[in-house]
Amino acid sequence: MPSDSDSPQWVSRDWLLRELRQDAARLVTLDCRSSHDFAESHIRHAVNFSIPSIMLRRLGAGKIDLASTIKCRDLRERITSAYKDSVFVVYADDTPAVDTLQVVARRLKQDGCQVVCLEGGFQAFRSCYPEWCESCTELLAGHPGLVAADTVPLMGLRSLRISTSSAATLAQRHRNHLGSSCGSSAATSSTDSSSDSEDRCDSSLGLEDDRDFLVEILPHLFLGNAANSEDSEALSRHHIQYILNVTPDLPNVFEESGSIRYMQIPIADHWSQNLAKFFPKAIEFIGELST
Repeated sequence: MPSDSDSPQWVSRDWLLRELRQDAARLVTLDCRSSHDFAESHIRHAVNFSIPSIMLRRLGAGKIDLASTIKCRDLRERITSAYKDSVFVVYADDTPAVDTLQVVARRLKQDGCQVVCLEGGFQAFRSCYPEWCESCTELLAGHPGLVAADTVPLMGLRSLRISTSSAATLAQRHRNHLGSSCGSSAATSSTDSSSDSEDRCDSSLGLEDDRDFLVEILPHLFLGNAANSEDSEALSRHHIQYILNVTPDLPNVFEESGSIRYMQIPIADHWSQNLAKFFPKAIEFIGELST
């Protein structure tokens, strides 16, 4: 089991196999590799932990908790209900995934959870126990009613797609919580989620189609499209008071009423655009939510 030191304990593939055979229900196995690698093959019962680097930094800094990165409601409830009773097994392979592994393991350890890391990562485990690995293709074959979005991934937002030609990032703060913190984000165009995304065990928001719903990418920070930015009912329902408009021509619809504060960055949704130069200004605007 994990030691009391700051660093998590490393366990062998034999240890993991034994635990999976004896009592898999007490394990929460987190695959820190990319969603693509996870879909190709992963350890049985594992879930994919794949989040953007900005969220990973905030997780490591203690600004968000692990539960806020989980889009599947059932998984979130399972983890939070037995957060310190479960044994978290974290594994990776390549360097970026190892970075994620280290942050996640350290955070779990700081939260007082039991956490272990798998020696040799996924490849070493699969080389010895391929029968204990599965792919999303195999899962789909065994369950004809499922689609890819129902199986991969279960945690994070790295698969969030950028699509459509115009959109706005919508930043929210609760009326009675003027000090609510909010992460920074480069505004993008997207329509890739539905209001029931928490009920689906996936964070690949919109792999099948585009939907006109806001996506809460961080607590009180939403990603939306042009239609969302003009929907007064939706804005009011989510208590949205700030909009970062990242389009060259879409109007700031509610600016004159004074109910919403805007910042507009006039760039097109095209690969040739230099988004980086606008980051400081956008981050400063979003950062006002936490002051």
